[in-house]
Order: sequence, then structure tokens, then C-alpha cells
Amino acid sequence: MSSFEGGLRVIEWGIASFILYSLFTGVYRLFLSPISHIPGPKLAALTYFYEFYYDAICKGRYLWKIQELHQQYGPIVRINPREVHINDVDFYDQIYASGPQHPRNKLRFMATHDESMFDTYDADMHRYRRAAMSVSFSKSSIRALEPVIRRTVEQLCSRIRALVGTGAVVNMKELYSGLTMDVIGQYCFGESMDNLKQEQFGKAFLDFFHQMPQGHPIGRMFPWLFDVLQKIPIGILAKIDPGLQPLADYDKKISSQINSVLQKSKHDNIRTVFHEMRDSKHLPPDEKTLERFKAEAAIFLGAGTETTASALTTISYYLLENPGMLLRLRAELGSGIPNGSNEPLTLARLEPLPYLSAVIQEGIRLSFGVPGRLPRYSPKETLIYNGYTLPAATVMSESSYLIHTNKELYPDPFAFRPERWLDGKISASNFVPFSRGARMCIGINLAYAELYLTLAAVFTSFDFELIGTTKRDVEIRHDFFVGMPALESQGVRVKVLQERRINDGHC
Repeated sequence: MSSFEGGLRVIEWGIASFILYSLFTGVYRLFLSPISHIPGPKLAALTYFYEFYYDAICKGRYLWKIQELHQQYGPIVRINPREVHINDVDFYDQIYASGPQHPRNKLRFMATHDESMFDTYDADMHRYRRAAMSVSFSKSSIRALEPVIRRTVEQLCSRIRALVGTGAVVNMKELYSGLTMDVIGQYCFGESMDNLKQEQFGKAFLDFFHQMPQGHPIGRMFPWLFDVLQKIPIGILAKIDPGLQPLADYDKKISSQINSVLQKSKHDNIRTVFHEMRDSKHLPPDEKTLERFKAEAAIFLGAGTETTASALTTISYYLLENPGMLLRLRAELGSGIPNGSNEPLTLARLEPLPYLSAVIQEGIRLSFGVPGRLPRYSPKETLIYNGYTLPAATVMSESSYLIHTNKELYPDPFAFRPERWLDGKISASNFVPFSRGARMCIGINLAYAELYLTLAAVFTSFDFELIGTTKRDVEIRHDFFVGMPALESQGVRVKVLQERRINDGHC
């Protein structure tokens, strides 16, 4: 046999093997899989390319296709070869359970390594990583951070004040993103990212955080591609794509800051999240490394910036579009402050205000920070839903968007109606923007603190006019793990008309 004939034989065997493997995989997925009895389209059960089409080709639209599938097949649907999606808030706590007796592992859904707490797959490892930083994000710790948040809000107000009467048009998402990133930067590193001092609020950096999630569908389908990219030094990638230079600068900056934290004594004058992690008894020494802490820093900055800024932007749009709501909010904010008082608007004063709280809840609901699936699986438990057996290791998920737009739970769900939160009819169990269970968003207390302090300061201090902005600019159209409006949207844009004098000294 010649070498040419031998090469052909190898190719033939390779093709035959691939065909047999594909046939076996197809038969298994359609007829032998432990979830083959779950209703849903056969093409979704057969191949991940069904999901890939809607999320990658159609740009983050699988969430709405899943909604259609539920309308066709019922509350439980198989949405890919491994995963079952359930649309029933009463089963939510079964999927997103808490406690070591009900471990819930995570999938490699974000196409990243599990070096950060957020991306940690294993439930036991996640538990001790979270324990190392849970004190830093407790309500009492965030109350201690309040002066930092208020100073940053004052910087925001100074930037807004400089725009009064200039006729300049400003993008509120960029403004708020500068604020939220500066706050989380100070809490992580003891040093602001100084976005609010920059002419465009750190726009180049913020644009990266906006564009990066759009690669999420590609990363889920081809995680090896992200593995390769992560092995290339960011400095080299920035030379290939200058748009990555802000990320390279960030990498250099946080590396220096984290090294500084790791090298200081236990009696540092400034205590940050990374100081607490460094000194935590929950983390073994091999977890206290530069690369681990850098992974946490990337998640803190991304998660601590995008979702809260989106909620602030959404709320701002609806208040400006509905003057009656804004008047009612200002009346409530002013009622608890004596005339001529220079006492600050503190969390202790703001959190008990019912209408402000209702505005915030409704804004969080309609901003859909993380609208789609958060897949989990139980390594040990078999669950039963609606007569369907879900064996251990079955991947399950629900989507907050489907819960928060459920007409039975939220009548007229796409209307911004803060009043719905004042009549006591909405159960806390039907509100899941931060998820629940052992992996519930650790930053919930920080997010609420920023929302209360920022909205109160901004809307008691300034009058705005919407410019070329409609509801379409805040309505979610894409699910790239984070929710986004139409990609061609120019955002919520405003002019600053005047500074209000009724609460001098509060901003």
C-alpha cells in the first residue's frame, strides 16, 4: 500500500468515525438522554446550534424564543441537549437552592475560567470563596461605605452642575456608569477609577464593558476560543486591537494595586475588599494570589458598574417622561427634610420612604439587569417538576425576564408603575433580579445604596429635558447575559436645564 493510499484510508476512517459518533450522539440525545422525555423542539434537543442561531446570529434573542417555546409546550421545555428551562416562579427556589445540603453547581456559562467567585463551578469551592468576601458586602459594611458613596455622588452632581445652561447633551448611562465604577473601584482598591474626572466619564473603558458581553454567545459555543485569547498577554492584544488599550491600562493598574494589598501588613489604615480577602481564614494560601484577585476585580468592576447604572438610567428616563411621578417623588423627598436644613440625604432617611422605594423596585424590574438563564445543576438530588423527573446532574434554569413580565404577577408588565409596589400585592418571592439561594448576587446591598443616594441627590438638585429619547432606548432587546436595548440606540440623552435650590447643600 502506497503512502498516498494509506493517507486516504486514514481520512476515510476519520470520516466514518465522525459519522458514527454523530449518529450515536443524535440517537442518545433524542431517545436515550435522561431528559429525552421533556417536551421541546427536537432540533434544540439534537444540537446546540439551535440555541447558537438565536443568540449569536440573531444577537441575543434566544430568551424570546424560549418564551415562545413555553407558550407552545408549557412551563417546562428542553432548550438544548443538556438543559431544561422552567417558567414557574414557584419552582425557582428548587433550582436556586441554598445551603450545603442542597448544592447547586454552575456551568461554564460565561466562557471563563473559574478563578473568580462568580465563575466558580463547584458549589463547595464557591461557598468558601463567597464566605471570604461576604462581610465586605454585608449591610453594615455598606453603611460604613456610605460616606464614600455620597462623596462620589457629590462629584457626579458637580459634573452635572457644570452642564447647566450649556445646551450640552449628555448620555445618562455614561454618567451613571462613571459613578458606579468609581464607587466599586474605591471599595475594591481604596482608590477611585476617576471616571467622573474625565471629560467623557471614562467612555473608552465603559464602551469595552458594553461591547464585551456581546461576545457571550460565541464564548458559550466555543469556550476554547476564549481559553486561547486568555493566554495572550493583554498588552499584545491591545497592539493588535487599539480598542483594548483601556483594558491593558486597567490590567496594569489593578495589578499594581493588588500587589500593594498583598504586600502590606495586617494593620493597613485603609481596608478594602481585597484586604478582607487577604486576611480571610476562609481562603487557603494558594487562593490568595495576584491572578485570583485580578479575576475577582474584573467581576467586581463589570458587575458593579453595568447593572446598577442600567437601573439608574431606566428610572431616570421614566421619571422624566412622567412629570407627575417626578413631582410625587420630590414631594416625598422634601417632606422629611426641614426647610433650610443642610442635613444630608442619608440611607437612614431615604430607605423608609415608600414612593422612592417603589420607584427603585419598579426601575430594577424593568431594567432587566441579568434577564436570562442562570443554569444550575444538582450533583446529588433528583427533582420532580409537574410530573417530570429531573435526575441529578440535569441542567436547569429560569429567567428573571419571564418572571418579571408575567401578566399574572405584574399586570400591564411593561408599564412603569411604582404604585404596584405600594398596595402589598406583590410577593417578595416573585421578584428575583438578584437571583436567590447560595449564589444570590453578593452586591445587592451596594446596589440599593447607590440607587437610593444617587436618585435622591440628582432629582432634588436638577431639572432635565429628554433629547431624542423614547421608551425604545430603555426597552431590552438583547440578552448578552446582561440585558441591552437596541444596539443602534444612542441611549438616554438629556440636557441639564437648571439647578434646583430647594435642597441646597444636599448634593
